Amino acid sequence: MTGEAVWSVEFFLAAACCHPHPDRAYLSALAARVGDWPRFLRIVRRHRISALVWRALSTEAAMDADVLDALRRFSRRAGEASFRLAAETIRIVRLFEANNIPVVVLKGAPLACQLYGDLAVRHSRDVDLLVDSCHLDMALALLAENSYRPVPGHVDFCHVELVHDVTGISLELHWHLTENRWQLPVLPSPQAWEKMDIGGGGSVPVLPDDFSLLYLFVHGARHCWFRLKWLADIAFLVEQLPPERMAGVILAAESHGLWRPVTQGLVLAHRLMKVPLPPAVAGMEGDRGVRILLRMAEEALAEEASEGQAHGFRTNLTRANLSHYLLGRGWCYVLAELRDDLFRPVYTDRGKRPWYWRLPCAVTRSVLYAIRCARSRSR
Repeated sequence: MTGEAVWSVEFFLAAACCHPHPDRAYLSALAARVGDWPRFLRIVRRHRISALVWRALSTEAAMDADVLDALRRFSRRAGEASFRLAAETIRIVRLFEANNIPVVVLKGAPLACQLYGDLAVRHSRDVDLLVDSCHLDMALALLAENSYRPVPGHVDFCHVELVHDVTGISLELHWHLTENRWQLPVLPSPQAWEKMDIGGGGSVPVLPDDFSLLYLFVHGARHCWFRLKWLADIAFLVEQLPPERMAGVILAAESHGLWRPVTQGLVLAHRLMKVPLPPAVAGMEGDRGVRILLRMAEEALAEEASEGQAHGFRTNLTRANLSHYLLGRGWCYVLAELRDDLFRPVYTDRGKRPWYWRLPCAVTRSVLYAIRCARSRSR
């Protein structure tokens, strides 16, 4: 199944709006072919790219006024949420620092400022923070004192999601960057962290630039590039980095065994947003594992049914988790993925299920996914 077979005109228009410098003639041609504007708006919301789409289409004279009004409202709400989250990020970082808990901010406001130069352009859903595992209990206790409580069922081997009782702000506290510790195994020490100004008189700690870029690719790949928002980050990254710097990122990815996630992200951004494909990855598309990863990501991107994460009951141990086995290298990596799949707690609408549900759930979901893939290819 290729992207052309599963992506609609409405999807292509949304993706084209994510280019750092959208082609006006191309946008106009796509907009003229759109036959279902409500579907287009659903795609924009599902992929959390309302600000990028509004910025690209707000000057299109042929656009329907109702569609533009909806995009304006979506963009304004997303921008307001991003500013609230940035303020909360600064507050929590200051709180941790006052209690001698080293903390680093992942993605979110620093990434929006770095890539887009504007907090309101990149949609943010939550605050992502990383602490060392030795400080985890202290961090959780401090967050509990500040009205944050864990969300039932939203915990795994690398992070826990919490929500503020009053504001409803969501916060993800990480103690590893990924569930698989063989992926990005060596975390830079706090002495190597950098400071990023996110406005409002606040600067927050972030990972070193090169390491942060690798994490962007790994994060998107582990979520099967389920949202265009993450590919927009890659498109803006490719646009801003000099070719020699991008070549250095690709070499670093190869040395860390991360060339497949990086290749997958760059190829998808090239196909959808027409950004240049670095020469260093042009020959990697032929790798069988990369081809499988690209097909899985295309299927994930095409899903329009849900605005939620790609890790619901239906897909948790199917497409996204199966793709994880192709992202790294070595038996240690594969066994760590298998451990995560078999020992991750299983949650349903009735809460946490007994431990003996884990293996049957993993096997059943994988078989059902294989059946769906076979049916889709036979059509």
